[in-house]
Amino acid sequence: MEMTNAQRLILSNQYKMMSMLDPDNGERYRRQQTIVERGYGLQMRELDRDFGQMSEDVCRTIIDIMELHHALQVSWSNLKEKQDIDERRLAFLGFDAATEARYLGYVRFMVFTEGRYTHFDSGSHGFNAQTKMWDKYLRMLAVWQSCPRQYHLSAVEITQIINA
Repeated sequence: MEMTNAQRLILSNQYKMMSMLDPDNGERYRRQQTIVERGYGLQMRELDRDFGQMSEDVCRTIIDIMELHHALQVSWSNLKEKQDIDERRLAFLGFDAATEARYLGYVRFMVFTEGRYTHFDSGSHGFNAQTKMWDKYLRMLAVWQSCPRQYHLSAVEITQIINA
């Protein structure tokens, strides 16, 4: 992270204030203040995580994944014959907090801040799937996007999507 001295001073002061306002995390803020003030290049990279960036394409893909799960749930509820499809397999689980934290953060933002897909059950872990999901979701998305009627899926199409 490249910053001017003025930007570093401003951020240093912010960390100082945060350490006073939030004493429980004060040590963390004092550490970050020291890093910024002294310009420790290696540790400055840690701050990049706090100010992460997610491309528009990734954001749109996550929304598409959530829309896919909405379509699965709508289609399943409209089926007359469920054909042994376990409803739990249609649920949107979210992403792995350990390896996909950026994606998980965006999902939580979309649901809890933006108020979209509030009908999804966040479970006790708040959409933390606790396993990597990105590749699975991309495979599911590819199958769903090839379906001619994406919101009126047949039981066969639903099965193909969840088994992707």
